[in-house]
Amino acid sequence: MASNLFSFDSIALRLLKRIFLIYFSITLIMTFAHAYSEYHHTKDVVKSELKEIEGTFTPALRTALWAVNEKQLSSIANGILQLPFVTGLKIENGKGESLIPGSLNVGEVDAGSFEYSFDILQSTLNDQYVYLAKVTFLSDSQVVFDRVKFGFLIIAINALMKSIILWCLFLWVFKVMLYKPMQKFVGELHSMDFDSLDKRRLNLGLEHDDELQSLENSYNQMLETLQQQKQEFVDAQQSYHRELERKVHERTHELELANQQLSFYASTDPLTSIYNRRKFFVLAEKYRALALRNKHPLSLLALDLDHFKHINDEYGHAAGDEVLVKFTLLVGQLLRESDIFARFGGEEFAILLENTSSEDAVTVAQNIIDVVEGQLFEFEGHNIKVTVSVGIAEMMMADEGIGALIARADKALYHAKENGRNQHFIYDSGQAEL
Repeated sequence: MASNLFSFDSIALRLLKRIFLIYFSITLIMTFAHAYSEYHHTKDVVKSELKEIEGTFTPALRTALWAVNEKQLSSIANGILQLPFVTGLKIENGKGESLIPGSLNVGEVDAGSFEYSFDILQSTLNDQYVYLAKVTFLSDSQVVFDRVKFGFLIIAINALMKSIILWCLFLWVFKVMLYKPMQKFVGELHSMDFDSLDKRRLNLGLEHDDELQSLENSYNQMLETLQQQKQEFVDAQQSYHRELERKVHERTHELELANQQLSFYASTDPLTSIYNRRKFFVLAEKYRALALRNKHPLSLLALDLDHFKHINDEYGHAAGDEVLVKFTLLVGQLLRESDIFARFGGEEFAILLENTSSEDAVTVAQNIIDVVEGQLFEFEGHNIKVTVSVGIAEMMMADEGIGALIARADKALYHAKENGRNQHFIYDSGQAEL
């Protein structure tokens, strides 16, 4: 945490640097202003001290000057120059001539020096005053600086200590009030999980309604908006999926119906709604394989309506179609569910009898012939009489396919029609049996 706070890229450190730079600049200016004020105050104090020694040394100087006692005057001058705040001394007569012996160091006057001057007068018996000399006490900026330099040092140390303490205080305040909340905020951003937006809310633990609180509120509002948008997206996606599933289900159902219709049309005669020739061959091969495996008999009836062309010519093709439909319904009632009834085309039909010998097939064929002959087919007020011829054949073990069985049944049908129609004929190695 501390390494991040003190890193060069830390916004807290950059902000602290600017604050500290401003504070340090202000402190420096105030320190120099205070030092400048202290310098001039001390200078005034030194001037005041120079003025105070006037009363101390004036009587002795007046006596020495009145008596023209150079030795005493030199001794007094040495005493004055021993004072720490006096850097020079001038005692001059009215002509500006120095009255101090040349061997005495009276100090040098420079740009930083300042002085205090006063005249020494001697009163006479007739109350008149005699001008004795002009005395000038000299001091300079070094004296003032020597006095204030310790104060300057204290001021500088005080400013430095304040800066260090404030720097540490600023660091602590920034760490508590800015860095920790911001680090927590950044951590929340890094750990954001769109799958749990409804459970995530930022709590920086702030006690004041400040900018960070506004940031926290804005972030939580953003999370709520994201959660709402996510929920809307999920709802829209689920709705889309449901609609897609519904459409897929509808299309699948439509395809199933279409496939059923295609399968129906591909395997069903469109007029009579029974199996067509193609479907008959598919089912017949399965029945043949099953009969061979179980060693059961399998017989085929080949049917043909007698004089059907005459019906079409006399009553029309609509009547012929009506006869075919009613014939199919009538024969279908005489068959078992396991029997395969198919229209081969025109007035030709075939019936495959499972587990039925040729002898049993004769019974079925004769029953069909009798029922059809005894039924009048009505069409638009006309009673149409219909008969049917039937050829019968039984599957042989030597047959290579269902085609051989159909061929024998067709031959038997041919014999039935040649022998006068409205009868059945059973195929048995070339011998006919009525």
